[in-house]
Amino acid sequence: MKKLAILVAGLSLAAVSGLALANEKPKSMDELWGETEKLHAKYANADRGNWFSEDKYSLFIHWGLFSIPAGEWDGKTYYGISEWLMTKHLAGIPVDDYKKLAKEFNPKSFDAKAWVKLAVDAGMKNIVITAKHHEGFAMYDSPSHDFDVTDASPYGRDPLKELADECAKAGIGLGFYYSQNQDWYEQGSADIPWTSAQQKVILPPTIKIRWYLKLLSY
Repeated sequence: MKKLAILVAGLSLAAVSGLALANEKPKSMDELWGETEKLHAKYANADRGNWFSEDKYSLFIHWGLFSIPAGEWDGKTYYGISEWLMTKHLAGIPVDDYKKLAKEFNPKSFDAKAWVKLAVDAGMKNIVITAKHHEGFAMYDSPSHDFDVTDASPYGRDPLKELADECAKAGIGLGFYYSQNQDWYEQGSADIPWTSAQQKVILPPTIKIRWYLKLLSY
């Protein structure tokens, strides 16, 4: 009976904590970047980063649905980083409205070979490109869902597979930027927690209990 009472109390505490997080005042972009800078400073001298320091010169490409509005929504321009346009900190675009951009995504002029040649000719050692940014749109043929470049867009090709093939031929490194927790499309992510009113799925009681226990373990 005591164990049951402790579990119930713990679930209640987790529920209150979860609601508090959901109602937390949104942070400004400067505050969000400030937290990121602290992490950068913490890991800047880690051994795993030695190869990066040695290679020095690389090409970083942000590419996704955000390339279409390019910082503009409903006649208003949002200055800063256009790939964050969807977030509540900027335009606050609803998922159902934002996902319609996929039907317009058709980069017919994409040439993986030309991109790689540009990087190699410039003396770059690596290319890092967005595989999935916070908007949730996968720039590759994802087996997890259909909100990706091959299934949801008229383009119908996998540009990252083509880029990977060309990088292999040229002997240049390739890395992917993939956003997992900070996903504004998927439910249960940082922007749409399980306690959020935006949730569209009613979880079975067993899953809810597991989620609360997981929260207690942090």
